[in-house]
Amino acid sequence: MKKLGLSLGLSLLVVAAGCGQHEQPEEIFNRSKEVMADSTESTHFKQWQNLNVSGESTNINTRGATRLQPFELYMISTMDLVDFNEPLEFEFMIDGDEAYYKEDGEPTQFADDVQSTVVDMINPLDEMDRYAPFEQSMLMKEIEDYYEVSFRTDQEQHIPLVMEKMEQWGVVEEDLEGAIEDSIEIERIDMVAFIDKETYQLHQFDTRYRFLVNIQGDLHQIDDQQSLRYEYINEIDGDLETFVRWLIEEEQQEEDDEEEDEEELL
Repeated sequence: MKKLGLSLGLSLLVVAAGCGQHEQPEEIFNRSKEVMADSTESTHFKQWQNLNVSGESTNINTRGATRLQPFELYMISTMDLVDFNEPLEFEFMIDGDEAYYKEDGEPTQFADDVQSTVVDMINPLDEMDRYAPFEQSMLMKEIEDYYEVSFRTDQEQHIPLVMEKMEQWGVVEEDLEGAIEDSIEIERIDMVAFIDKETYQLHQFDTRYRFLVNIQGDLHQIDDQQSLRYEYINEIDGDLETFVRWLIEEEQQEEDDEEEDEEELL
């Protein structure tokens, strides 16, 4: 009986020790940020966004490539607007702290007062850092090859997240900041990060911000949904724009080949 009791005691200690080694959601999230900062040299990404403001919806599809250290980026955005019959296409480039857009085929630098805002909107490390003050509220579950680390709230103490989002859009003027912040009512904020179990690379990052806000006497319901996916991590050599254009051609060729195969079967 003593031997049996000793064996059971040791087994419980082993189990307890194993349970203690399980990482918490914020630990996995922060480890992913470290991998992104320390060992992610380059990545291709695709982003989908739907922004609905008081019933008027805008869809934005973006793809591009980036190097993180130092920060460099090229991307193409296609925007569907209600008042335009055809989607609008934009090209953006970032080199360090300098941001550019292409106009008539030539790079044009953004105004000095919006340079940092443009960079912050795109850098994935900055996006993940927004949730650092609230990391203790994160949850986690495991799905196939990924950790799914999530954050959800409708609490007033998380209004700073909404304010940062609105500052990105350029709708918060300094003299109106206090009044706007006081009028915000959060309906929901969601963040989900899909993190590779083996490499801790960030695979996908989804967010949703749904809230009410009063801007200069007008009440708006805003619903912003974004999904960002990373691929070809550390597989990009040479010029970023060249890589993105090459990948677009490859994907188009695959689609054309599939269509030909389907036609042959008919």
